[in-house]
Amino acid sequence: MVQTLQERVYPRITQPRVSPSPIDGVASIGEELLPIDEVRREEYVLWCAVAEWERADPPQHGSTIWKEQRALYRQCVAALRGYEPIRETNEAVLRPHHDHEVELWAALLHTFVDGLASQIVNTPGEVTAADAGRLLRQFLSVAAKPGPA
Repeated sequence: MVQTLQERVYPRITQPRVSPSPIDGVASIGEELLPIDEVRREEYVLWCAVAEWERADPPQHGSTIWKEQRALYRQCVAALRGYEPIRETNEAVLRPHHDHEVELWAALLHTFVDGLASQIVNTPGEVTAADAGRLLRQFLSVAAKPGPA
């Protein structure tokens, strides 16, 4: 299941982006993980199935999909704050960022996107795709600014 999810999502989140701003570029990555259309809703259901499977049989070193998502959000926040992307091995990407604010905002972004996804699925019509995109961009505009969270 994890491999299927990776094969479906990775090509979309790793494709080069031409965006009017860094916030729009990062938001377009976050939107790939939101269940805003039929394809992404199927992926969200699959993600939930993986999470349930991991709850029943916890992986020895923690959740692979959770760690990969956190690494993605860490890279996104770091890019918004002017850091160069990590182009090393997967292991390097999975390590916490040396800037504690990047790490904090990555955790907050991870939680925020998961919350938006949950609201889209569990309260249909209350959070539209347009609402989610707007809220995500507003969140990212705050995350991009250095200073206390």
